[in-house]
Amino acid sequence: MRRTRMSLALASALALALGTQAAAQSPAGSPAVDGDCEGGYPTRDITLVVPYSPGGGFDTWARLIAPFLTRHLPNQVNVLVENRSGAGGLVGVTEVYGAAADGSTIVITEPGILVTSAIAGTTIIDPAQLRAIGRVAVSPEAIVVAAGAPWQDIAAVQEHAATTGFVRMANGGIAAVNVVSFDALGLNWEGVFHEGSSESILSLIRGDTDISIFTYTSLLDNIKAGDVRMLVLVGTQPTSPEQPGFEEAQGVPTLDEVTGQEGLGAALEQHRIIAAPPGTPDCVVDILSDALMASLTDPELVAQARAADLLPVPVDAAGTQAIIENTVTTLNEYADLIREKLSE
Repeated sequence: MRRTRMSLALASALALALGTQAAAQSPAGSPAVDGDCEGGYPTRDITLVVPYSPGGGFDTWARLIAPFLTRHLPNQVNVLVENRSGAGGLVGVTEVYGAAADGSTIVITEPGILVTSAIAGTTIIDPAQLRAIGRVAVSPEAIVVAAGAPWQDIAAVQEHAATTGFVRMANGGIAAVNVVSFDALGLNWEGVFHEGSSESILSLIRGDTDISIFTYTSLLDNIKAGDVRMLVLVGTQPTSPEQPGFEEAQGVPTLDEVTGQEGLGAALEQHRIIAAPPGTPDCVVDILSDALMASLTDPELVAQARAADLLPVPVDAAGTQAIIENTVTTLNEYADLIREKLSE
């Protein structure tokens, strides 16, 4: 686990340093706009930060949404996508967390990695303090191996891990879904870290690693192309032929089925959300949320999403804030396990 500890130490130091600097520059609780901003906000272009490298699922969603946010926001401002990768997604979120609370900088992220990092003490971010703008989509996670790997099902991987002592897991950073899912499956693992799903899958195909877990939608192209084989679906299986990945998911067992722990997979599904810094005024949140909901139900965006095997599942600001709070509550039930695994 030496590589795991070293990666976490570097990520923690970088994220904490950025967070301390950002917090000093923009103290929480001091909104930069008036409480009544009807007709005034936004007055300048908005930066939508993607805390991962280009090409992954978050980047794809951000670049799909940005022009529609531009269309549906008042005052003809632009929404510009910027990638700020590093520390498993913490660098970009930390920058936004400490940014001016004026609605000029927002981020696309997911609550799970933020809550996990908060539990582990590797970030200054308090996920509950983020101002939720809305949920873009929700996706189960998929546990995959290379198509050429000798393991045809998760039982074979479990046997391999029992024989060798561990599996090499390719991922972009430690998250609750890694820790809780693999613990539930009885898999001891060694983390090999990459920037996003693309590099992780390449490591699987090369044989540098044994197994990986990412959102189903971000892996769907690789699954369809025959690059990887899905062994377990962590979350809810697609129930309609119109949903992306419906055909590919048929016959794949869920984490609940494999472990006998009902509801576990649903708690670990990835919610892709957009959020603003703490202290962002309600009126700014409302304007951004209204524009996001209009974007995600825009027929043109829906058509583009379906063509890319994506499915918008919009939830407004209040509902998304509740999702964040539920993630905090649920994952804190596994806090001891998460801290134990991250300290190994």
